[in-house]
Amino acid sequence: MTASVTPRSHWRIAAAVAGLLAALTLFLVAYPSVRASWFGVSQFQDDTFYYLVTARNFLRLGVFTFDGSNPTNGFQPLWMGAVVTLFKLTGPDSALNLQIFAVNALEKLLLGAAVVVSLACYVYSSRRNQPWATGYLALLLVLLCPFYFVFDQGMETTLAVLLLLIVIHAFLSDLYLLLGISLALLFLARLDTAVFVAAPLVAWMVVKRRHGGKHCWLAIAIFMITFFAYVGVNLANTGHAVPISGALRSSFPVIRWQGAFFIEPITLARMFGWVSLLRGINIVECAGLVILGLGLTAFARPAGDIRNKLLVLGTIATLLVANLLMFQKWEKSIDPRYLAMPMSVATMFAANAFAVAMQRIKSPVPAVLNALPVAVICVLLLAEAEAHGSRFHAYADRREDPIRQIFLEIGSVLPRDAVVAGTDVGALAFWTRRRVINLDGVINNFEYQEYLRAGRLREYLREQGVTFLATALWDREQTYTRRPIEPMYRQVLDPAAVHGVGYAKHEFFVYSYLYGVYSDRITFTPRDEVYRKFLGKNGIADTTYVVYRFTG
Repeated sequence: MTASVTPRSHWRIAAAVAGLLAALTLFLVAYPSVRASWFGVSQFQDDTFYYLVTARNFLRLGVFTFDGSNPTNGFQPLWMGAVVTLFKLTGPDSALNLQIFAVNALEKLLLGAAVVVSLACYVYSSRRNQPWATGYLALLLVLLCPFYFVFDQGMETTLAVLLLLIVIHAFLSDLYLLLGISLALLFLARLDTAVFVAAPLVAWMVVKRRHGGKHCWLAIAIFMITFFAYVGVNLANTGHAVPISGALRSSFPVIRWQGAFFIEPITLARMFGWVSLLRGINIVECAGLVILGLGLTAFARPAGDIRNKLLVLGTIATLLVANLLMFQKWEKSIDPRYLAMPMSVATMFAANAFAVAMQRIKSPVPAVLNALPVAVICVLLLAEAEAHGSRFHAYADRREDPIRQIFLEIGSVLPRDAVVAGTDVGALAFWTRRRVINLDGVINNFEYQEYLRAGRLREYLREQGVTFLATALWDREQTYTRRPIEPMYRQVLDPAAVHGVGYAKHEFFVYSYLYGVYSDRITFTPRDEVYRKFLGKNGIADTTYVVYRFTG
C-alpha cells in the first residue's frame, strides 16, 4: 500500500529538498573561497582594504584613520566593528594572509547564516500558512548564484543582506521588537537604508498603529534612537550629519538622474551575448523583477493585509532601485555590490507575488500549481550547485593573486619610511604596509575637501609628508555608454604614458564631489617614475600602473 502525501506535508518535503540543495551549494561556494584565502588569495575589492587598514590603525592608535593621521568616518559602522573585533582576536600585526582569511571566513559564516535564516523563515511561514514562504526560498537563488561575486568581496554586503532578510521576515510576520532591532542594525550596516528601507516601514508602522497595531511604537523608537545617535556622533565630531563617504557618493535628496545605467547592461549584452544579461547581477534584472512582481500582484488581486504587505515590499524594492538611478554622484558603472539588496528584495517580491497569483488560478489540480514555484526554485538550486561544482577545484587551488603581486613588487622598491598618495589605494596600503594617503576622499575627511576646493592639493601632499604618488593610467575611457568619463579618473586617461616612457609629462589631479571642482595639477615626467608595470586590458582599456617620486 502506498502512503499518500498530504498537503500539510508538502512544505516539509520542500524544506528538506531545498535544505539539502542549499547545503550542498553553500559548501561548493564557501570551501574554495575560504581555502584560497588561507593563502592570501581573495576576490576582495579595493574598498575592502580600506576597512582592513583602518581597523588595524584603530587598534594601534585608538582613532579611526586610514592613513594613520587624519581621522575618518567614511565607512559603514557595523562592518567596521566586525573587522575591528576580528583583528582584536587575531592581532593587528598578524600575518596579512591571516587577516584575509579571517575576513573571508566571517563573510562565509554570514552567508551561511543567511541561507539558514532563509530556510528557517520558509518553515516558519509554511507552518503558519503564510503566503511568504516562496520568497524565502527564492532568496537562496540570489545568495548562492554562481554568477554573483558580491558575497565574496569582503565588504558589508553579506551582512546587510542577512539583516535585510530578518527585517523583511519581522515585517511580514508582525514581529515588532525584532523589526526595530533588525532595522537599527541594518541602518548601521548600510546607512542609506534609513531612507530606502526604514522610511517606508516606519510609515507603514505609523499607519498600523493608528489602526490598533500593538507594539509598533517600540520598533519605531528603537530605530529612531539608533539613527539620531549616529547622526549626533557625526555632528559632534565633524559638524556634518552624514559620513564623508556618503557626502561624496550620494546626492540625496537632490535628484541626479542616471538613466544611462540602464543602457550599460544592454550594451554589454550586445557585445558578449544576451545570455550575459541574465548571468550577471544588473539593474535591468532588478527593475524587471519589480515590474514582474507588480504585474503579478495586479493579476492576483490579493486583499487586506496580504495586499498591503506585498505593496510595501514592492515599494522597498522600487526605492532601492530608484536610489541607484536618482542619487548617485559618480558617473562610473554601478558596483555590483550595490545591487545585492535591490536584487534580494525584488526577487522575494516577485516570488511571493507569483505564489499568490498561482493560488488565484482555478485548476483541477490546485496542489500542483501551488507547488510549482517551489519546484522551480529547487531545480534552479540544483543548476547552481552544478555550476559551482564545475569550477570547484580550480577555485579551491588558487594560490596566486596578481593584484597582491603588483603591490608586493611596489613595496620592494619603496623605502620603509615612504608615504604614498593616490586614489583607490586600499590594497596598496594593505600589502605594502606603508603610510598611504587616500586622495579620492571617501576614506579621508571633510577638511581634505577644503584643500581641493582651494586648489591646494600640492600643499596638502607636502603637509602630509608624501614622497610618492601612485596611479593607474588608461589609454581610453572606461565607459560602455555615452556618459562622460568619471571626473575622479579623468587624469588617468593618458594614452602616451600607458605604452612607454616616451611621453613628455603626466598631469595628476583629483576631483571634489563635495564642491564639484577639480584640484590644482601636479606635473610628473618619465624621470620621476620609480615603478612601472603594464597590466594589459582592464575593462576595455590598456592599463599601466605607475609610481612617481613626489618632491613637492
